[in-house]
Amino acid sequence: MKLLPCQRDLFEIPPDVSYFDCATISPLLRGAWKASCDGLERELRPWSIGPTDFFEDADSVRALAAQLTHAEPDDIALVPGATYGIAVAAANVPASKGQEILMLAGQHTANAYSWRSVARDTGAALRVLERPDDGDWTARVLEAITPATAVAALPHVHSTDGSPLDLIVVAKELRAVGAALVVDATHSLGARQFDVRSIKPDFMVAGGYKWLLGPYGTGLLYASKERQDGRSIEEPGLNRSGSDNFQGNVAFLDSYLPGARRYDVAGKGNFGLLPGFRFALERINEWGAASIEHTLTSMSSAIAQSLCKHDLPDVMDVRASSHYVSVEFAGPVPGGLIASLERAKVHASARGRWLRVTPHLYNSPEDVDRLLHTLVKGSR
Repeated sequence: MKLLPCQRDLFEIPPDVSYFDCATISPLLRGAWKASCDGLERELRPWSIGPTDFFEDADSVRALAAQLTHAEPDDIALVPGATYGIAVAAANVPASKGQEILMLAGQHTANAYSWRSVARDTGAALRVLERPDDGDWTARVLEAITPATAVAALPHVHSTDGSPLDLIVVAKELRAVGAALVVDATHSLGARQFDVRSIKPDFMVAGGYKWLLGPYGTGLLYASKERQDGRSIEEPGLNRSGSDNFQGNVAFLDSYLPGARRYDVAGKGNFGLLPGFRFALERINEWGAASIEHTLTSMSSAIAQSLCKHDLPDVMDVRASSHYVSVEFAGPVPGGLIASLERAKVHASARGRWLRVTPHLYNSPEDVDRLLHTLVKGSR
């Protein structure tokens, strides 16, 4: 498989800026920004907006997300972020006293707070699995699964350092004990392949503003066929069957639109955000998840290998995991190093004792050289 060429010309990134912080928020594609501006401009002339316009962009995004995840369009709901999608899942996965909810220590709070509420409200035990010394989260999760497990709320990769989980193996063990799998793929979808046909999660959620390159305030929720008749956490009228008949929307409608659409956020036909999200997903599907993963893995591996050649003070480990490079320190990431990166206009993020370097296709060889030079010099 060939490496994809640098796509920097599609972004508004100055030549002297090296941005390696996609795990926090990605820069928008120029085309996505223009599409969102054009979409929002429609509201200057609302008389030109018809009932179907509230659905068309939403269903286009649904189809593109289905293509990316190997789902069906009816399996996809539109949400404003991962937290909303996790709240939907938490409202539809049963747990009770005597059962356990599994999650990972240090995983992103989007896939944590809702489950803390479930545990408090139901009496189920929240079991937080500590980081294994060898970094093998898959083995740690498999050891923790018992007949008491109600749900495992897991990431596809750990948000702090990109450590992966073999969700196919984990999901199989969960199904064997009748437990559910809820996946937060915010830190992988768009940069790492995800196939719902092989993983078979009950729910999967991904915020749209990281490796999906979409606007902030966008996101996707996948619901398996078995979970598509559940309870929405809000009840927007546009999620009901026949809601595109605005003239007839003076009576209450009992049935929902098909599939996961009942979980769509109110205001799903957002004229500003959805066109930009649609544009970004079109580009990602055009590049291909496998090609993106291959290219970012090559870049991350090269960065990690270069850093490993230097004896950096207080650095315990340097590890590449597809679209992540994690530099682990003995304690908190040194403030002097962070200051050096800021002065050099090299953008990465500190999470606990990890410096998180997360590239995308907009990063050039010059970016990588500046990153390496700054890290080696700033660590001295």
